[in-house]
Parts: sequence; C-alpha cells; structure tokens
Amino acid sequence: MTENHGSLLHLLKQISLINMKYEKIEEANSGAFNIFSILRNESDEVNLHSRFLGELLNPKGSHKQGSIFQMLLLNTVLELNITSDMKIDIEFTSGKDRIDILMRSDTEVVIIENKIYAEDQPQQLERYYTFARKNFKPEQIRILYLTLYGSDPSDGSLGKNENTREEVLEHTKNIAYSSEIMTWLELCAKEVYHLPKLRETIIQYSELIKKLTGQTMSVDKKNEIMELLFQGDNFKDALTIAGVMERAKIEIQKSIWTSLTSKLYEYGYNFKFVDGKFVDKTLEICNSFYLSRNRSKWYGIAHEIFRIHEYKLYLFVEIHDRIYYGVTVCKGNVRGNTSSEFGKEYPSIVNAINELGCWQNSVNDPGPCWIRFRYPNDKLNFIDMNEGNSSKLGNKSFRENWVAETAQEIHEMITACIAVCAKN
Repeated sequence: MTENHGSLLHLLKQISLINMKYEKIEEANSGAFNIFSILRNESDEVNLHSRFLGELLNPKGSHKQGSIFQMLLLNTVLELNITSDMKIDIEFTSGKDRIDILMRSDTEVVIIENKIYAEDQPQQLERYYTFARKNFKPEQIRILYLTLYGSDPSDGSLGKNENTREEVLEHTKNIAYSSEIMTWLELCAKEVYHLPKLRETIIQYSELIKKLTGQTMSVDKKNEIMELLFQGDNFKDALTIAGVMERAKIEIQKSIWTSLTSKLYEYGYNFKFVDGKFVDKTLEICNSFYLSRNRSKWYGIAHEIFRIHEYKLYLFVEIHDRIYYGVTVCKGNVRGNTSSEFGKEYPSIVNAINELGCWQNSVNDPGPCWIRFRYPNDKLNFIDMNEGNSSKLGNKSFRENWVAETAQEIHEMITACIAVCAKN
C-alpha cells in the first residue's frame, strides 16, 4: 500500500466516524421524525406542497398572521413589489387547466406553477399567461415557476408562437425550493418565534424541503469536516477523491442499469436500452449525464407489455435526476405526446390502469408522454447524492437490494397492467 493510499483511507475513515457521530445525534434528537413525511407522500405537489404553501400565503389562513407570510415571500425574498394583499386559490380550475396557486388582487396577479417531479404540459405556461391576460395587463402579471432547484420551464410549456413565448418568458421567474423557499421559510419561522406550534410546523416543513433538495447536513457537521480537511495533506487527498467522483457516479449508474435489466430478465422480460424517443442507445449515454450543457437525460430501459392496433404500451424505466417508471405509449414505434390520444380512443384501458393499486409515490400530473408513472419505494437522486439514501449507492450490497426490490415492484406493475389491458 502506497503512502498516499494509506492517507486517503485514513481520511475516509475519519469522515466515516464524523458521519456516524451525527447520525447518532440525529437519532437521539428524533431528527428522522417528520409529520409531513408520515401523513403524506413527500413529493405530493398538490395535497402537500401546494396546500401548505398556499395556506401560509393566504392572508385569511388558519395561521392568523394576516398577510405577513405573503409579503415576506413576494416582496422581501422575491422583490416583486406587490402593493396589496392577494386572494389565494389552490388548484384553481380554468377550463382543462388547474393552476397550482393563484394569487390575485384588483391590480395584480401571481401564478405559482409548482413542479416537484412532474413534467410540464404542452403550452402550459402559455395557457396560464393567456388566462391572466383576460383580466390583467402584461405588467400586472407574474408567473413563478417553482422547482426543487430553479430549473427552466420546458420549451413546449412556453408555446409555439415565438412572440408569445418571449412574452411568457418575460413575465416568468424561476424560483427554487432549495433557495428562495428555504429562505422564506426561515423568515416565516423567525416571524412567529413566539408561537411555538406554528413555528415548529414551519420548521418541520423546511426540514422536509432540506431532505428533498439534499441540504440535510448540519452546520456543525460541515464545520467539523472542514476542520479535518485543513489538517496536514487532507485537503490534497480530498481533491484526489473529488477528481474521480463523477466517473464513479457514472459507473454506479451503469451498474444499476445492467443489474436491473438482468434482474428483470429473470422475470422473463427483455428490456432494451433507449432514449426518451425510444431510439436504441448504449450505456455510453450515461457518460454525459453530469455535463452542465447538453446533458443526457430521459433515457432508460423499455419493454413492450401490450399492443392494440397501431398503439404499443411499454413499461419504461427512465432517468432525469431520479429513476422512475410507468406505462407509456408508442404509435408507429415512436414515443411522443400520444398518451392523451390513446386515452381518448381507449379510455377504459387508461382508467383501469390508473385504478390499479401499484401507484404509491406516483405523479398526479404525468405529462403527455405517460399514462402514469411512479418512483420506486426508495427514491434515489443520481444528481444530488446527498438526498435520502442516494449516498449509499456506492455500497454494492445496497445497490443489489435496491435493484431486487425495484425489479419486484416493476414486475408486479407489469403483471397488473397486462391483466387489466386484456380485460378491457
């Protein structure tokens, strides 16, 4: 063993001891207990996040704090210069659209589109902007596109008309749970420090957001690790580790795709590796998963489960930041925005699939390419591996167990879907 190798192992062991120390502290302080996680699906955009955010933003909310929370977000954090209290509607219906959070006064409107994991609908933001233009001037309209990390809306969501697209973009602001919402929640908790039940509820919700956005490391733990890095050559050794982390993440992902395909083959399924349009690909597409530009995503493994006339239903296991899987539709061997078209022609099949009991952790608004999709029981983030159990992916035994459990979930879904398709 070389001296450098020995120092790396020593550094990793010290960091492991720090991790164990803070895990025990968290257990002692009941840090894993979170009422939101217990009562709701943590990523439920509508029934958890939109409802809780909307309640805080509502001047007439049960918190009895008037418009202070609303002003803290709109004026203090986002600097929108809203001039008066705004009425709140959650899941406001406009035609076929449901606006997550609609905020209105006589002179201004703010639309919050809340995206945790769901995909954008075609021309979604364009339609929201058109709705707002019926009663408000352009300068009175603000659309807040809320995602975990402040992602841009999809091109399709902005519409097809170039002039309209520019206008929608001009009045749309990207905001993130990881930054703006976290800052706002901290301000809200400070504002009600003298009201312990309300304060602790806000803190519990902010802890859930930290979990969803990979921000669970405490300040004390960060400081202790930094002190360790500044000892001797530890910082140099850490840079050596950092230099191979991306490659290691790619190899872990490739290992999971290979193992999952093999495990599903044991159930009798021949999954093929494809991109989001169902063009055949190789595992080499994983190599550009971590690029800052032209990043590869929306690829995975697919297996045909049912065929009816020109349509084929596939079980598709796909990755964006996380892996998820569900039922998607191809027409003419090409995957695209055909699920809604299929649903109009074969509503009994779509309804039967949606009524299956295998959709826990599913997305309420799956987008035009899916009938429905869900996340594995143990959601893993391949971009931010601080989230949940994602950091355990480096452990071979953990990966094998995750693959086995996920393959079992997929097998049960395929079996159920084939049965209801055959009946309908």
